[in-house]
Amino acid sequence: MPLLAYADDSPSKCPRPAPKGQAYEACGSATARAANVIHFRLDASLEGQKRADKRVCIKAAHSAFALAKGIALFRDDQVQKHKWTKGVTYHTRYDGDLAEEALFALMADEGKRAEILYGKCGGDPVNLHLPDTIDGTGYLYEEMRAFKYGDPAARPRGELTIGQQRAAAEAQQRAAREAQHAQDAQDNAPADSDSGSGGGESKKKKRCAPSGGRCGGDADCCHGSCVTNTKRNLDLCN
Repeated sequence: MPLLAYADDSPSKCPRPAPKGQAYEACGSATARAANVIHFRLDASLEGQKRADKRVCIKAAHSAFALAKGIALFRDDQVQKHKWTKGVTYHTRYDGDLAEEALFALMADEGKRAEILYGKCGGDPVNLHLPDTIDGTGYLYEEMRAFKYGDPAARPRGELTIGQQRAAAEAQQRAAREAQHAQDAQDNAPADSDSGSGGGESKKKKRCAPSGGRCGGDADCCHGSCVTNTKRNLDLCN
């Protein structure tokens, strides 16, 4: 069976006013959300192991492991950029209120447990230890940063979500329509004025009529010749 989607904490659960020095997923804390997702995925992996569902066990463990590494790298990155707020207490869904160091120690421990589960359920440990730099050059980059973008499931590099696939298909269809409209406009555009005609009138480019289509007037046959159909009293391309 597929992984169950993680249900985000509703913004309505954010205390008003938000307590100073405390962070909630419902108030927009990516770190609190990461802690909740890691715990949720680790539980899902354990449940998959219990049911002998290798796919769920492996995928959920992979997600928990990657997110645990990702949030640690994210904090390091923010500290180096002087964008990290220290001394915050994090309100979590499963483990209560935890100080920063206690929370990160918990997430690191859960990441190690997820790594062990991944192997026990049949996953290849090599896949968990490919390059994993925060700058986007690593194989696990999307998975490690997934929590930041609100994506509840780990996703391999290059794999599109259903929504992204739909958007890509719509973009291709839109581009094809625009190209067709441009071609139609070019085919139907009037020709440049012929200064040698004496009258200075514009000459329109005739459209191309398919076999069986009406011809004469503003249309020439794409192929064949234009003949009169006496029964229908029409000029048609043969």
